[in-house]
Amino acid sequence: MQFFPDLNISLLNGWILLAIFFVTYGLELVFFPEKVRARLFNFSNFTKTEEILNVIIKLISISLIVFSF
Repeated sequence: MQFFPDLNISLLNGWILLAIFFVTYGLELVFFPEKVRARLFNFSNFTKTEEILNVIIKLISISLIVFSF
């Protein structure tokens, strides 16, 4: 049994891409101005349909991340 798999890009090594995603996301939050960061997380002007669609998309993406491991 291996603790760390071989570092190649494949379906089983999705964690590499996930780590790259979170690093770039964190760097964006560090370097974006505060006004832009506040606008990125402002969902107050969503309609009811957009809110429902947002929740469904988030659930799908979280489940895909969880099931990739």
